[in-house]
Amino acid sequence: MKRTTIFSQLIVNIIIPVTIALVILAVFFFLTIKSFMQAKNVTNNKNISKEIKTVMRFQDLSLSMVEEELGEKMLSVTSRLVNDYFLITDSIEHADLKKLQKELNMVPGQEDIYIINLDGKIVNSTFEDDIGFEFFSLGEKYKQFLLNVFNDGRFHMDRFSPEAKTNKLKKYSYRATQDGKYIIELGFYSESANHVVNQARREINGLDSGHASIEKVDLFFGSENPVCFSNPDEKINEENIKIYQRALEKKSNMEFDRNDLHYEFIYFYQSKSELFKHGVIRIVSDRSADKKSLISQLTLLLVIFGAVVMIVFFLIIRRSKAISNPIKNLATSVTNISDGDLSARTEVVGNNEITTLSEQFNEMLERLQKSHDSLEQKVIERTAEIFTQKEKIEAQNHQITDSIRYAKRIQTAILPSDEVLENNIKQHFVLFKPRDIVSGDFYWTGKRDGLAIIVAADCTGHGVPGAFMSMIGNTLLNQIVNERGITKPSDILWNMRKEILNLLSQKGSKAVTKNKDGMDMSICTINYDTLEVQYSGANNPLFYIRDEKLTVIKGSRQPVGSHILENEPFENHELQMKPGDRMYIFSDGYQDQYGGDENRKFMVGRLKRFFVEIHKKPLGTQKEIMNQTIEEWMADKKQIDDILVIGIKL
Repeated sequence: MKRTTIFSQLIVNIIIPVTIALVILAVFFFLTIKSFMQAKNVTNNKNISKEIKTVMRFQDLSLSMVEEELGEKMLSVTSRLVNDYFLITDSIEHADLKKLQKELNMVPGQEDIYIINLDGKIVNSTFEDDIGFEFFSLGEKYKQFLLNVFNDGRFHMDRFSPEAKTNKLKKYSYRATQDGKYIIELGFYSESANHVVNQARREINGLDSGHASIEKVDLFFGSENPVCFSNPDEKINEENIKIYQRALEKKSNMEFDRNDLHYEFIYFYQSKSELFKHGVIRIVSDRSADKKSLISQLTLLLVIFGAVVMIVFFLIIRRSKAISNPIKNLATSVTNISDGDLSARTEVVGNNEITTLSEQFNEMLERLQKSHDSLEQKVIERTAEIFTQKEKIEAQNHQITDSIRYAKRIQTAILPSDEVLENNIKQHFVLFKPRDIVSGDFYWTGKRDGLAIIVAADCTGHGVPGAFMSMIGNTLLNQIVNERGITKPSDILWNMRKEILNLLSQKGSKAVTKNKDGMDMSICTINYDTLEVQYSGANNPLFYIRDEKLTVIKGSRQPVGSHILENEPFENHELQMKPGDRMYIFSDGYQDQYGGDENRKFMVGRLKRFFVEIHKKPLGTQKEIMNQTIEEWMADKKQIDDILVIGIKL
C-alpha cells in the first residue's frame, strides 16, 4: 500500500476542518447580524406601537373630560324628546326639528337631532344632508347595535367619532321612542374634542420622521370599510385589506414583504368605544438598506475567511517537518514495547508514519478491548432496562397531563364567553389566573327577569379537585337561576348549600364522606334601569367605590357547604348605586399571594388602596395593571392559589 507524507495528511486533517469551521463561523456571524437587524426593526415597530397606544390613551383621557359635559346635556335632551315631544310618534317624520332645536336650547350647526326608522334610515333631521342615509349600510355590527337600541329601550352613548359626510368629530347618543318604532339620535360637535383628535393625528403622523427606515405609520379602525384615524384620506388597497382583516379576526399581528417594503399590521385594542373597539396599526418599512448592509458584512466575512485559510496553509508548510520527526520517533518507541504484555488495538487511520504507530498500539489494547466489550454489554442491558422504565413513566405522565388538559377545555367551555359577559354585564373586566392547568375558582353570569346576575366563586382546593367543585357549582347555578328562576343572592346561596350538602353526602351525623368541601362565593344582581344592586356573600365581601371612597360590604361568615352554622340564612344586602360607581368581587387568591422584597402576602389592606388608586382608569386598563402588578409581586415566586377578580362599572 502506498504511504502518504505527513504534509499531505496535515492538509487533509487541518486545512479542511479549519475551512469548515470558518464557514460555520461566517454563517453564524451572518445570521447573528441578520437577527440583530430584524430585532432592531421589531423593536422600532414595538416602540412606535407603544407611542400610538400612549397617544390614544391620552386622547381618551382628554375626550372623556369633554364628554362628561356633553353626556349630561344629551341625556336631558333625549329624555325630553322621548317623554315629552314624541311620546306619540305619528308625526315624528314630519316634525319641525329645527324648531325643537331652538326650544331645547341646542346650538344649530353643532348639536343635531336625527330620527331613525326600523329600517335603519334617517327619515328626519336638523342636519338635512343626512336625511335618507341608511345606517345598516355601515355593516352588520352597526346594524346589530341599532337593533339592540330598539329592543332594550335604554339610553346609549357612543364615544366621539367622525360624522359620515362632513368628517366633523361628533358625540352620538341613541334611544328608542317608547313605542319602539324610531330611534332618536343626537349628534353633538365639540371644537375641543376636534382639537384633541387633530393633535393625536399629528402626533401619530409624526412618528415616522424619527426612523430612517420607516416609510409610513397609519392607524385604522373598522372591519368591512376600514377608516384611517391618522389620515382620513388614506385607503387600504385590496392586497393590504386581506391582511388587515386577518389581523382583526385573529387579534394578532401580521406581516409580509413586497419588493423592498415590509408591511407589519399590529393589532390595536381601544377599550372605551362601543362601536370601534378594535383597530390595526400599519407600519411600512423600507428594508433595502438592511439588505445592502448584510451583503457588505458577508463580503467582509469572506475576505477574512480567505486570509485565515492562507495563513494556516503557510504555517503548515513551515511546521510539517517539525511535526513529522517527533512522530517518527514515537513510532519507533511503540514498536519497541509491542513485544510486551500490553497487547491491544486501535483504529487505523491514514497511510503514513502514524499508521505504523496505530498498528503497533492496537496489539497493546486488545486485552483492554475484551474487558471493555464485556462491561459495555452490561451497560447496554442496564440502560435498556432503565429506558423501558422511563418510557412507562413518561407514558403515564403524558396520559395524566392530557386528561387534565382536556379537563381544562371542558372547564373553559362552561365559563361564560366574552360575548355572554358583555351582554349581561355591560362594563366589566375579569382577571382569571388559575394556579394549575385547571382551576378551583370560577365565575358565572346569567340574566333573569330584567336582572343581571354575576358570581365569583372560590371552591375548596385548586387543580383537579377544585375543578370538580367548580363544575358542580356552575351546574347548580344554572339549575337554581335559569331553571327555578331564583334571583335573590341570599336565596341562591341557600339553595346552593342544600344541593351541595346532598350531592356530597354531608348532611346529618351519618354523612357518608365526612368531608368539608364547599365554596366561598360573592353574588350580585344588578338592575341596570334603576341601578339597584343586591349582594350576598359566603365569606367573600363586595367592595364598591364612590367619590374616591371605598366601602366594604362583608359576606356572611360561613361557606356554601358543611358548616357549624349551616342552618343559618345568608344575609342579603340591598344597595342603591349611582352612575359611575365601581364594584369589585373576588376570591382570596390575589390578596393571599406571597411576593415582594420580604416575601409577604399582598394583603387586603394593600388591595383596597390598589382599587382606589386604579378605579378611575378604563376597565381594560385596570385588568392589565392588576395582572402586571401581581406578576411583578410574585417575580420568581410560585403562584399559591387560583386568582379571580371581577370589576364592574355602573
